[in-house]
Amino acid sequence: MFAWPYGSQQSPINIEHHQTIPVAFPSDYLVFKYRDLELAGEFHTDDHNFHFNDVAILGYNGSDARLQRVHIHARSEHRIDNIDHDFEIHFVHPLPDIHCANHVTGDSNHIVLAAFFKIAETATTPKSIKAMNLTLQKYSKDRGPKPEKVDTKIPEKLNPYEFLPKDRTKFYRYEGSLTTSDSCGFYKERVTWIVFPEVIEVAPGDVDELQKHAQEKARPLQAINRRVILRNVTR
Repeated sequence: MFAWPYGSQQSPINIEHHQTIPVAFPSDYLVFKYRDLELAGEFHTDDHNFHFNDVAILGYNGSDARLQRVHIHARSEHRIDNIDHDFEIHFVHPLPDIHCANHVTGDSNHIVLAAFFKIAETATTPKSIKAMNLTLQKYSKDRGPKPEKVDTKIPEKLNPYEFLPKDRTKFYRYEGSLTTSDSCGFYKERVTWIVFPEVIEVAPGDVDELQKHAQEKARPLQAINRRVILRNVTR
C-alpha cells in the first residue's frame, strides 16, 4: 500500500466485499443508453485512449453523461478481495456542470466505469475487442520501429457494450480519483467509480496488441482512509 500526497480519496483501491455497505440504488441510478452498434471514433497513440466521435450516453442518477473515451490498464488496477486480473478497461464520462462541486479549481466531475478482463484459452472474444486488436496490429506492422513519438489517430468503430459485463446491475460504488496523472503529475479527485465484479473472458491471441497499447502500468493501490464503499452486489 502506497501513501500519495495528492489527497485522501485516491484510486485505485482494494475493495473488501465484507466491508462494503449494501444499498438499494434507484432504478435510474445507472442506465445504459449506449446504442447497441459500432460507434465511430479514433484510437490516439499518444494517450492510448479510444475517443468516441459518435454519441454514447450513460444515465447517471437522473442525469445524462456522454461516454468520452475508454482506455486499458494492464494488469488491472482495482482489486476485489485482493484478486487482480489480466487487464482493466475504464469508461470515462465527464459529468454535466450541475454535478461539478469543485468550483474553486474548475475541475469537472467524472463517472468512470471499471470492467475486469481475464485471458482464457477457451474464451470467445467479443467482436469489437477483436476488431480493435487487429487494427492496432496493422498499425504496428505498418509503422515499423520508429523511436519518435507521434500522435497517430487511428479510425475504428467500437460497440461499447462489448467491453462491458453482461450483468451490469451488480457493482461497487465509491468516491476516488483518476488513476492517470495530469500534466502536473497529480491524480485529480472528484471521480465516482463504478466497479463491476463480473469478469469478461477473452482469448489470448485476440488481445495481445491491446495489452501493448495499455495506457500505462497499473497504479499502486491507495489507502481507503475514511471512505465508504457501497455495493449493489449480493453473494
